[in-house]
Amino acid sequence: MGSVTRKTSVDRGRRREEVETKLLAAIERMLARDESFTEISVERLVREADIARSTFYVYFNDKGHLLEKLTQDVIADF
Repeated sequence: MGSVTRKTSVDRGRRREEVETKLLAAIERMLARDESFTEISVERLVREADIARSTFYVYFNDKGHLLEKLTQDVIADF
């Protein structure tokens, strides 16, 4: 009987980091084009980040949650 392979916490952590990086880069690009955060839809955001909409909601509750993460990163870099 074959074994069931489970993702390790390292794989999950790496995936989380990859998704967050894609989303943060996407929102930064969109904002750099002078798009208003309130007018950016999750649909456009996930298309820009090249991820599935459902993936967005695995990692973030909503756009506000993503904005919190972006703000934390900016403050940490500052």
